[in-house]
Amino acid sequence: MERMDEQAMNDKMGIMATVNRQMSTSIVVSVLIAAMLAAALWPHTATAPLAWWLVSLCVLSLLRLASLSPQLPFSRNRHLQTILTAAAGVTWGTSAPLFLPTLDPHHQMLVILVLIGIVASSSNAYAGRMELFYAFTLPLLILPCIWFFAQNTEVYMTLGGMDLLYILSLSIFARRNTRLLQLSMAKNEQLETEIGQREAHEYTLGLQRAILDAIARHSGNLNALLTTITQQVESERPGMFASVLLLDETGKRLQTGAAPSLPDAWNAAVDGEEIGPKAGSCGTAAFLNERVIVTDIAIDPLWESYREAARAFNLSACWSEPVRDAAGEVLGTFAMYYNEPRCPTKTDIDLIENIASLTSIAIENCRKKDQLAASRQHESELAAMVEHSSDMIYAHDLGGTIITANTTCTRNFGGDIIGRNINTIIVPEEAEKVRSMMAQKAEQGGSTVYELTVMDSEGNRHILEINSNLILRNDKPVAVQGVARDITRRKQAEAMMTLLEQAIHASDESIMILDAQGRIEFANPAAASLYKYPATELIGTSIARLRGGYEGDDTYRAIVSAIASGENWAGEMSFHPAGGLKTVIARRVSPIMDEMGHVHHQICIDRDITAEKKQNEQLEHTQRLESLGILAGGIAHDFNNLLTAIMGNAAIAERKMDNSVSAKPYLARIEESSQRAADLCKQMLAYSGKGRFIVKPVNLSHLIEEMTRLMEVSIEKNIVIRYELNDQLPLIDADRAQIQQVILNLITNANEAIGEKRGMISFVTGTMHVDRAYLESTINNDTLSEGEYVYMEVSDNGCGMNAATMEKMFDPFFTTKFTGRGLGMSAMLGIIRGHHGAIRVYSEPGQGTTFKVLLPTSSCQLVPGQNPSGVDPDWQGRGTVLVVDDEATIREVATAMLEEMGFDTISATDGEEAVDLYRRHGQKIVLVLLDLTMPKMDGKACLAELLCINPDVKVILSSGYNEEETGEQFAFGILAGFIQKPYSPEALQQVIRHSLTD
Repeated sequence: MERMDEQAMNDKMGIMATVNRQMSTSIVVSVLIAAMLAAALWPHTATAPLAWWLVSLCVLSLLRLASLSPQLPFSRNRHLQTILTAAAGVTWGTSAPLFLPTLDPHHQMLVILVLIGIVASSSNAYAGRMELFYAFTLPLLILPCIWFFAQNTEVYMTLGGMDLLYILSLSIFARRNTRLLQLSMAKNEQLETEIGQREAHEYTLGLQRAILDAIARHSGNLNALLTTITQQVESERPGMFASVLLLDETGKRLQTGAAPSLPDAWNAAVDGEEIGPKAGSCGTAAFLNERVIVTDIAIDPLWESYREAARAFNLSACWSEPVRDAAGEVLGTFAMYYNEPRCPTKTDIDLIENIASLTSIAIENCRKKDQLAASRQHESELAAMVEHSSDMIYAHDLGGTIITANTTCTRNFGGDIIGRNINTIIVPEEAEKVRSMMAQKAEQGGSTVYELTVMDSEGNRHILEINSNLILRNDKPVAVQGVARDITRRKQAEAMMTLLEQAIHASDESIMILDAQGRIEFANPAAASLYKYPATELIGTSIARLRGGYEGDDTYRAIVSAIASGENWAGEMSFHPAGGLKTVIARRVSPIMDEMGHVHHQICIDRDITAEKKQNEQLEHTQRLESLGILAGGIAHDFNNLLTAIMGNAAIAERKMDNSVSAKPYLARIEESSQRAADLCKQMLAYSGKGRFIVKPVNLSHLIEEMTRLMEVSIEKNIVIRYELNDQLPLIDADRAQIQQVILNLITNANEAIGEKRGMISFVTGTMHVDRAYLESTINNDTLSEGEYVYMEVSDNGCGMNAATMEKMFDPFFTTKFTGRGLGMSAMLGIIRGHHGAIRVYSEPGQGTTFKVLLPTSSCQLVPGQNPSGVDPDWQGRGTVLVVDDEATIREVATAMLEEMGFDTISATDGEEAVDLYRRHGQKIVLVLLDLTMPKMDGKACLAELLCINPDVKVILSSGYNEEETGEQFAFGILAGFIQKPYSPEALQQVIRHSLTD
């Protein structure tokens, strides 16, 4: 279209150039005629005026030619051309008044003819420029006419009239020629316009065909298609830059669609700009949904925010048209940019509208293609999903015959599943259920969800969850389609979850599920029972507050730190449940983590270990006492070996001296001190539970009365002793000295507990039947049996003891007294344990203390007057005794004692030597005095070897431990006797006599 407009303009300019050439020719011809006329008149008139006239005419002619030259800047000044032409006409018009009066009639006629010829020629030359025609012709004719009429002669009056008629006829003729010329030019212009419009239409159609062809052939992305469109338009308009901008999904910002000729930096700056009422040409057009024409960017207010950027890229004009869809909604904009200010023509406007419309078609077509491709892809993916779905997707007719099935169906039920009836895969017991469902489906339609048990191609049963729908055609049911999901594992998992839930509810341990912050989300009944809260009230409670703490305390931080690192936390804690006693629990908290390693829940398991804790504490206490007892027993055993040598040698030395010897009393003192040391060892063994007491039937009430009568003088005068003693108390088997020690300790402790205030100590004795529950509440209840027990209860109203003191009062070396040694209570416990008894203590601070000692009743009664066998000083032994002991002093003193009795002796330092000696001298050995603990071969192994040599060998076992402790290692009846170290000659004689006489 622009090319056509330029052609029309060129044609018009060509016509104007032709007119200018005619005018130039006319001017040149008039100058030549003027020169020829001047030459003809030169001899007949005044030369000076003629010369000035000719020069003036030449000068004006040159100026007129210059004003018609297109190369000169003032050539388009129409006013200047009119003035110069009028001056030339005046110059020609003055020639008649100037020259005719001086000429003869012939020359006058020549001048008039020349003027007529000049006028005739100018009428054609100025036909296209009527203003120039009148400016030249009228002055030229009017001035002679005036002169003719001024002569007032018939001839000149006639010439004047003719001149007027000539002026009139020339005007009419020039006017008519001008009209004809204008009509011709108008027809030419109309024809040119029609041709231009036809060419423009053909151009537009061609451009549209090219663009539509590009749209039809396009298979790439939208931006490539838009680039093709803009390049097509730019190829037809050199110097123009086309641009297509698209609205984003929000409809508020522009995105670059295509602008191949614009700088990349400009496209990047425009991309993402928000539309608005002053957002340049494109942003405003998209915002207002109307065309925006900006002819000069430098001054247009719409470009205020973008003017500097446009100037940097030399953009001066921008015409933008909205690109609309079929509903009139804005899709984007089409714009044309120029490097200079420019106003669009109608052709430009039509072009913009057409390209915007074609761009809309391109956008919608491309998007529909994308949608169609996406739809096909979706259908393909959906078909693939159906085919490869882990669910079984199928369809069957109303008779139950399967008409289609996906791969999962064929894999589970065989490749011949299509064409089979569903009854062939359903278990028989559910066939009636299927028939009922089919009938209901045919009548009611809709979607039905139900469970069904089927058998696969291998005969395995599966539970399916089926969702089926009725297929309708022309509102008539024709088939059933369904989706079946194998829920066999889910059913098994649900059963397992139910079992797990039942197990959790049945558990005696508190099980709680917590969230990541430690708030309870689930609690089993055991948790509600442990914490004395309904399970519903536990939900949402902080586990920290449940134990009596708070979120952020040390325990809470320790648990959170362990859980955050993915580790379990285990520990013990105590709390007081509502309305309950102090409870100790063992808590274990485990994290439940997601795939990213983040803790989202916790499992908290609490176990009530209050009773277990108490039992463990009692066990630890017992083990501690036993450990100390083993230590004390070991010391006493070794010490008894030394005392045996001391006592034996002292006794032998005393026997060999006369009563007159002054050293004999000292030996008696040595023997007495040794006996006291032996008693101390017995106490140590009594604490360890391994002491051997001199057990006799004892009346506990009588023993208390005897002991306390002696102690009354040593207790405080402000203390009164009260007795409630049972005179008919059954006898007990006890060591009087050891029981006296127990009574002494109890009186001493009660006296010190009362102190200087007035008080009372009570002694109560009696019998009671003790069951297992009662025994479990006592100290040393491990090996005791139920039955009848004699009890001694000693009470005071002194200061009492707290729980911490009561827990440690039987520990060796524990004392609450500044000067105490801490052995009294521990020794007392050892004595009671050695007598197979138990102790129970009741005490509260400020309320006093009660010790209740339980001792088993004796199985026999002591006959009055009966005494143990005494020592016979006249008794003499015969034969050889083998003395076996690793201690040389023991061997020496034992040998001396035996030889004093009349025996021959043989000594051995260990078991191996003893066996060897017995093999060599066994026929004369009547007795073996055997130590229990020896290196190389101990007493037990040595006895076994001796029995192999002689099954009738008589062996007396000697040990620092008591008979009960050592006797447990030997079968009943194997030993002929036992003697505990240290022993006196009398004790050894008694054991030997008893062994040899049996």
